[in-house]
Amino acid sequence: MKKLYLYLVLTLLGPLRLLAQSQTTDPTRATLDNIFAQLDKSQVPTGLLAESALPLVPLDVFNGTLTDSSRTTPDGFRYVYATLYSALVSGTQPLLSLADYNNRISAAEASFGSSTIPVMVQRVSYATVRPDAFSQNLLRYNSNTQQVTDVAGRTQNPYVVRTAFAAAPTRTYVAGATVQLALSSMPEAHNSIHTFST
Repeated sequence: MKKLYLYLVLTLLGPLRLLAQSQTTDPTRATLDNIFAQLDKSQVPTGLLAESALPLVPLDVFNGTLTDSSRTTPDGFRYVYATLYSALVSGTQPLLSLADYNNRISAAEASFGSSTIPVMVQRVSYATVRPDAFSQNLLRYNSNTQQVTDVAGRTQNPYVVRTAFAAAPTRTYVAGATVQLALSSMPEAHNSIHTFST
């Protein structure tokens, strides 16, 4: 089981590293871009399309309901963030780059000192293909070109908007027996850093 976990982590770190460096030579990214190349991406309500994201984590798990699958660690939080960041298909990127977000986290940790753990929080709206989009003839998949295409004259949007929510401390350990949670507001609605004090 440990070997499987290690393999999974190593597999996920490759695309995450590529994404953090903003390289476009990732074969997974190239495949996803090809699959959705023919879509009118201006019809994606949020500009972020889950199916076009690098699949580091399943976004639907992070719907605001705490389950065993939606608990996050600092690394897990970053996987959610990286998945959402890679989902951009149209418009301006609403999220900070991974490097900028990590710099913000480091600055928060430095400003609070060792007795306080900042808590990273993200709440991001994204679009996903409706479960019935193909059966209702709103989108079509061409097996010859391996691409998804729009259907002319459709009367409904093939996408629905969902919200991803995740929160995690910036580190998983601090010395001390008493833990207090102190939240402070940040100007960005889509992601912020709050404080977790000991």
